[in-house]
Amino acid sequence: MSNWQHSFRALTDAGVGTPTPWGNVNIYHSTVIQSANVYGDGAWYAWQG
Repeated sequence: MSNWQHSFRALTDAGVGTPTPWGNVNIYHSTVIQSANVYGDGAWYAWQG
């Protein structure tokens, strides 16, 4: 059994918009942080916030 751990983190910019003659108008916009830990014994844990 190994005792190592790796952590990963990604920053995702998400949005929903609608096209108009003047360009897109954002209806919803959010920045999401996605994270995961991977352990040497094969276990893993992921979350989003």
